[in-house]
Amino acid sequence: MALTPKSAAVFLIDCSASMGRLRDIKETDGHDARIRRRSALDVMCEYVKAKIVQRIVRDLKTIPASVILYGYPKTKNVLTTRQKEEAAERGETFDRKEDLYRGFYELLPLTFAFDKTLVERVDEARAGLGGDGDLLSAIILGLETLDAQPLIKTYKTKEIYILTDGESETNWDGWERTAQQLNIKGMSVKVVYVAPCVRTPTAVLIASPHFISGMEFDDEQIGFVEESKPETKRINEQHLQQIVDRLDTQPSFVANALLAIESISTPQIRSVDSRADRMTLKLGDPSSHPDRALTLYIEVKKAVVPAAPQSMKKMSMTGFERVQAFASQTQSQQNRGTKRAPDNRDDDKVADGHGTQDDGDIQDGEEGETRVLSREEKERADKLEAERLAARFKEQTSREQRAQMRAGQDLSMGNIGADLDKTLRDAGLAVSDALDADLASHSVSMEKRYYYRPVPKPEDPLDNGKVKSKKKRAGNESDEEGESDDENDREIQDPTVLVDAHYYGGSLIPVGDLEDDVGVLSGLQTGMEIVAFTKQADVRYDWRMGDVFYVYAAAGQTGSEKVFSALINGMNEKKCCAVVRFVKKGFTSFKTGLVRTPDPQIGILFPAFTDDAEYCYWIRMPFSEDIRPFDFPSLENLFNRKHVHLEEHPHLPTSAMDEAMDNFVDAMDLSTAGPLDAAGEPTPWFNIEESFSPAVHNIQNTLVFRMSNPDAELPPAPKVLTKYMDPPVGVVARADEARRAVIAAFSPKLVPPKPKKFNKATSNFAGIGTEEEEKVERDRLFSKPAAVEGGNENVGRTNDAGTALSKQEQPMSEDKDDVEDAEPDTDEDEPETEDEEDDVVVVGRGEPIGSRVEKARKLVEQSFSTQNYQKASDELRKARKEAVEHGAVSAYNDALRSFVDAVRPTESDYLARLKSEGLGLLEAGGVTAAEAEAFLESF
Repeated sequence: MALTPKSAAVFLIDCSASMGRLRDIKETDGHDARIRRRSALDVMCEYVKAKIVQRIVRDLKTIPASVILYGYPKTKNVLTTRQKEEAAERGETFDRKEDLYRGFYELLPLTFAFDKTLVERVDEARAGLGGDGDLLSAIILGLETLDAQPLIKTYKTKEIYILTDGESETNWDGWERTAQQLNIKGMSVKVVYVAPCVRTPTAVLIASPHFISGMEFDDEQIGFVEESKPETKRINEQHLQQIVDRLDTQPSFVANALLAIESISTPQIRSVDSRADRMTLKLGDPSSHPDRALTLYIEVKKAVVPAAPQSMKKMSMTGFERVQAFASQTQSQQNRGTKRAPDNRDDDKVADGHGTQDDGDIQDGEEGETRVLSREEKERADKLEAERLAARFKEQTSREQRAQMRAGQDLSMGNIGADLDKTLRDAGLAVSDALDADLASHSVSMEKRYYYRPVPKPEDPLDNGKVKSKKKRAGNESDEEGESDDENDREIQDPTVLVDAHYYGGSLIPVGDLEDDVGVLSGLQTGMEIVAFTKQADVRYDWRMGDVFYVYAAAGQTGSEKVFSALINGMNEKKCCAVVRFVKKGFTSFKTGLVRTPDPQIGILFPAFTDDAEYCYWIRMPFSEDIRPFDFPSLENLFNRKHVHLEEHPHLPTSAMDEAMDNFVDAMDLSTAGPLDAAGEPTPWFNIEESFSPAVHNIQNTLVFRMSNPDAELPPAPKVLTKYMDPPVGVVARADEARRAVIAAFSPKLVPPKPKKFNKATSNFAGIGTEEEEKVERDRLFSKPAAVEGGNENVGRTNDAGTALSKQEQPMSEDKDDVEDAEPDTDEDEPETEDEEDDVVVVGRGEPIGSRVEKARKLVEQSFSTQNYQKASDELRKARKEAVEHGAVSAYNDALRSFVDAVRPTESDYLARLKSEGLGLLEAGGVTAAEAEAFLESF
């Protein structure tokens, strides 16, 4: 159930002896139904803890709650306190035996701040330690508890939860007056019960106008009627239902506790009305052409808000740091004696009935005697306690540090924060000072440092064979200075001598000293401006982005209303929409205090009409920069290297494939796969209003359950979240034949697993490999030249890398795509030339040719703008030079073709650089001068 702001609740848990009786409770339905033996009190406490966790996650200041136990051995409540004050004013001794609310204990006072410790305190409830609780008195106490707070009187939602099994003896005299007071004060009563082995869909609970939680109440909706029901329980059920039926101010109900718990995990549709911002809609330029421009006053309201799961901050303990510090500070005050909580006593004292409670709390005894401290005794005790605490904590610097110390105890710190100073003082050691306290609080200071990176010197493009300099070290060793040393050569500088700069691509552009608002667009005005009109059919659906707004004429502006109506009706008649530039409302920066206007966005203004309204949808559309990284060649239109359109290709579907796929899609139609309606017509299987994202809602459900049940097994996801995860059985059976036809037409094959990469740098430390790998590694270590055996059968191995040619070095296979194969096949009878001899790549001091070309490809693909283009050209130039020197022309040409095919779809602008620098195919290895020239011209 949705938790709305300004919602107060009081949970009254029945702790009578019958609540501790074990029952068989069915917690899940279906074939995996789980029945557990639990007590009614355990189920009720689980429900209350879930409601508290729900408030923790909501993180609002206007959702207070209180927990009261009745039928309990202790007594502490607002009505008992009021009776004691009245007796003191009359000068009489308060007689505990005459207290009508004896055994009603306020476990958690009405609080506005929630943390995990409140969840743990609910487990303190015990059944059978006191007498039976009176249900009508519990309702009256809940009413008075909420009514005693002046702030809560103004709240719209005030709820009283009665969690009981209905077996307690209750005096129902005056229940009509109680129901009347509940209506007058606008409070609802919600009773929760537990049914043993029956369940009902959660939708029954959500749609029910009244809700009460009880134990084994008769319920026709879930099909449970208790046999041989006791007369007391029958009377209690009857009166509780009558009270609920008489309440008309807010929804009240009687429901199963398990269904009530499940309703918390069920997403609820809550309509949220966003705030409308008034702005202008312009058509034309009112400043330069006021006679041909329009300015309309409109209101813009957000229409769609994206859903998101709980953030990691809220899911972690740091998300409750604020409330934990507040709660720990309160707890430290209680432990010091200024306001001692009753939960600090041992359970055996509560059971035996010895001892008294502070703040006038009354403790039941075995003999029925009562002892209340007098006012003089309490003042004397408080004074002595205050003096002792002042001496104990005078070394502490602030209350906030003590609260932080206490906050750490909830994890695993124990009482070290409270006992450390005393232990140090007893041992004769110095007590921590302010500096130590600051270090203990784990505070972190941030210091900005500025570094200057020298601009690298430009390299000579003609100097390809540059020899790296070497620095001598001790032991006649040397280190090579790579080209990346300049990047690591940074010097710390004073920020006053540095100048701000824009980072554009790979360049730093200085910003002038007099330039204001660096990086902020200036001259922006909030509002909408129509840029152009376009046909609705030309708007691509896949370009629509998430931001959607309602746009309508401002109320009270007659002229704007008429012109806006005429504008959108004209757009509807012409079947067009407007391209609108939208600048949202600005905001004030918390860091600088300046008003910042958001960057402009482009979108489509689409007309919409209902029976009583005319408005538009503004849908955000992307700029060209937003979709440029996602552009890819068409899957339907294929062209070869000569730009000839291909009608038939292995990558293009045939007519038989199209027909099989059309039949398969038609067989999976879900528009008529739902249940039949009242008229016998099929309905759609999918309903958007009943669909919820499991990734969003199940995270919150898991968080709520785990915080209230740290050790229990996680329950399965609610069926309402997984109802659309599996397709309908009838549709699957109907589409089976069409599915087989698709498989027969397409002949799909399993994709082979991706081979693991072999890391040559760490292969010696990764373990023993194959014999071939070990032999190659030995040859590399001892600098043995790679043997060439069998001509073409064993292409040469390099003594530098120790591996065969990479994929880029291997010749293209015969079954290569027709799209890639634009060169004509050579004639089998054509005589071989001397350039077509077997190429063996043997590189002495450099890298393999394929590795250099692969490195150039990575530089181009990872380059921001043209930042790494020059480095890629240098790598290709080195590979070209080594191919000529070592007779590996064919390997270079094959690697270059693969390089061009790889960068053409995304980095086609680099190919023009290849043409200008003349880095084409080498005229050898079966490539003529005309073919090499045609290869460059294709760029």
